[in-house]
Amino acid sequence: TLQSTKVIVTDGITVGWPCCAIPWCKNPLVTNHCRYCLKHQNLKCLCAMEGCSQAITSDQKTRKPQKACNGPVHVKMEAANTKSSYSGKSKTQH
Repeated sequence: TLQSTKVIVTDGITVGWPCCAIPWCKNPLVTNHCRYCLKHQNLKCLCAMEGCSQAITSDQKTRKPQKACNGPVHVKMEAANTKSSYSGKSKTQH
């Protein structure tokens, strides 16, 4: 049987539509750089690790707010996430 296929070329970063970090939330983001919609903006000050409700901390060198609290495991996960973001590799590549 004959079948057709379509080739799609992506940069590996843009996959799907930008959406709120709250599962199943259908509200639009203010900008594509936001993590939460307007309704959930109050959550951006809380640790991004599932089940953690501690306040986020700032990077000691750059003073930029991080997405994790100061829990040792959460700090390591934030560092790994930041490192993989700058490496140009997927978080699953080593």
